[in-house]
Amino acid sequence: MTSASAPSSCSSPRTRGGSTAGTTTSKARYTCFIPNSTLNGMSIADRRGLGFLGAIRLSRHRGEADPSTAPERQEASITQAAAEERGQVVGWARDLDVSAGLVSPFERPDLGQWLRERPDEFDGIIWSRFDRALRSMADLHELAKWAADRRKIIMFASGPAGGLLKLDLRAGPLDAVTHLILTILAFAAQMEWQEIRERNRDAAAHMRQLGRWRGEFHRIT
Repeated sequence: MTSASAPSSCSSPRTRGGSTAGTTTSKARYTCFIPNSTLNGMSIADRRGLGFLGAIRLSRHRGEADPSTAPERQEASITQAAAEERGQVVGWARDLDVSAGLVSPFERPDLGQWLRERPDEFDGIIWSRFDRALRSMADLHELAKWAADRRKIIMFASGPAGGLLKLDLRAGPLDAVTHLILTILAFAAQMEWQEIRERNRDAAAHMRQLGRWRGEFHRIT
């Protein structure tokens, strides 16, 4: 029997490890929480430790020759976030050389396959940061609906305040206030992406007028 769902909410900032807000030795943490739905009186979290899909994305990557350490740093932050939730990473979606502004989560080569074909193999998804996941308000709404329909958790190892941001949709959609906050975050990420693209186009046009080659263009996440 499924328990009645309570409205979701975002808790006040608190530090990792359970200490009160104001402690300067650790980062603040925000949790947007909806009580677990239950299956036969037992929640998924009660039956076993949470299993997370780690999602890594980089807008530009040159393969094995690329000197960037961003994928490794993303993996480390995701692994730590899973451990803080008393869970573990059970799979990885690695989408390198993929723009979040141009390609939705469902169309990315690796992550898209997990979302479409293997959703029953994990309890939630963790990204290192919000902009590694999304650069579009439309993509946010689509992902939130997918997660609510399938009772998933969405997490970002580094949220707006620098601490972990958890969106627990295992009992249904987020409330209106929480959804508005996320929409604002997605709006900011989308506007930043558009502004960077415009600056790049303006710079390229200026270099062409000077008869100079600016070099290879970089996609922006």
